Amino acid sequence: MTAKRIELLYGFLWEASEERRWHVGGGVKKLSEPCVEQTFTPQPVVQISKNNSNMAARKLTDFQVLTRTIFGILRTYHHQQTIRKTIQGSTKILPRVIQTKIQIANTFKPCIPTVDTSHLLQENANNWLQTGLQISDEHHTHTISALLSKLTKMTKEDEQRAWEVAGKWARFKYHNIQKGNFIQAAEDLDMMGIRISHHRTLIPDTTILTTQPKKVKTRRPQRPTGGQSSLGSTMPSLASIVLPSTNLLLATGPRHSQTLTVGVASQNLGFSPIIPLTPTTRRPGSEALRRALVITKTLPEPEPECSRSLTTEDYNLPPTSPTNVATRHEHHGDKKKNWSLTPSREVLIIGSSNISRLPPINNEKIHVDSYLGANLIQAAHLIKYKTPTSEDTKEVLLCFGVNDRNTENIAILDNNLTQLLSSAKKTFPNANIHIPSINFSPGLPLTTIRKLNTLIERTPGHISQLDMKDFSTERDQVHWTQETAKKMWDHWRSSLPL
Repeated sequence: MTAKRIELLYGFLWEASEERRWHVGGGVKKLSEPCVEQTFTPQPVVQISKNNSNMAARKLTDFQVLTRTIFGILRTYHHQQTIRKTIQGSTKILPRVIQTKIQIANTFKPCIPTVDTSHLLQENANNWLQTGLQISDEHHTHTISALLSKLTKMTKEDEQRAWEVAGKWARFKYHNIQKGNFIQAAEDLDMMGIRISHHRTLIPDTTILTTQPKKVKTRRPQRPTGGQSSLGSTMPSLASIVLPSTNLLLATGPRHSQTLTVGVASQNLGFSPIIPLTPTTRRPGSEALRRALVITKTLPEPEPECSRSLTTEDYNLPPTSPTNVATRHEHHGDKKKNWSLTPSREVLIIGSSNISRLPPINNEKIHVDSYLGANLIQAAHLIKYKTPTSEDTKEVLLCFGVNDRNTENIAILDNNLTQLLSSAKKTFPNANIHIPSINFSPGLPLTTIRKLNTLIERTPGHISQLDMKDFSTERDQVHWTQETAKKMWDHWRSSLPL
């Protein structure tokens, strides 16, 4: 390239840089000219008023609130039952639960642990499952109590319709919801004054009411073949061995030898689903075992002068005390199903687990029943639905409330206490109802218990607290000591017309 061409090229580039034009806002402008700063003016934002009827939140009607509340009760009962079934026998979940328990036990495993340390770690891991189930049950119980407090009274037709709509929602969302959940919800609604017919069910896809239950297809179990016997045929339970009863009254005449035959009754053993019911091979000794079931026993001839009836003194048994009647009721995971009450005396003392710590009461008029973990609403359900009406009962003492210590809403506490009193008055129409105030240790929620004691003090048959200098609890700060239980009974006895 020559020098002249290079000079022409540089000149061209310089001229282009000076005269280059670019488009700004529709006009032509040189780069050398000063730029005018353009400012952006924001447009005013149009705000939508909260009072606008089209954008405001839609207010629910009483029918909608009632329907949603009933659906919430059904949903809570369904989840509670699902968790219990998962813990009690699910073959899919149980291995994972065991694996998690092992991980918990080995999380803080010390170096070269001793036998005692290993046992403590295993016990701690075993407790987490029961604790989790208890927390879940308490949560569901408080949720149901909160939902029941939101119920609103309507006409009988609207209440029935709300029940049917809520039931349709529940069946559509939870296909495996059980009939027992509907029965429990219907009993709770009836307790709150909303009486519905829970026998009328809705098909999920339609609104046609039906009273015909669905047919369940069953299949007859097949017997094992090929010279093998099932697990039930080779392992008879102890309950299936039928032994003839013997009479304790010895006859005067001589008895001859007789043959006692032990029969094995065929029955369904009902093993847990985690045990595989697979056929097992018959062992060679099973035939000999079968022949050994026929036992020949010769009874000795009694002496003629020994003709008398045997009593408890012949066995050195302690004499029974029919005057002291106290029953401790376990719930086995389902309080509504497994709890019941049968009044048998004039005075009933009913309460939670602390009642079982009372000393023996040798009084033919008093019957004591304790229900572990019972709160106010559960006690109301027990007395209303699982207790027959007793006109002979004269005095009833209800010691409940300490298990409601986590219910902070005073409206819920007031409602539950009212339901308990109402149920007791209907079941025991001729009895005086007494509710003692709750003694509590400083470690419990003081605000809630004080609110509940304020409500209890308004009841007609109120019994004051035990003097705090005589009150003490175990380490859990809930259960009474034996000395406190004795002083508590002495305090109550002075207030009861015995």
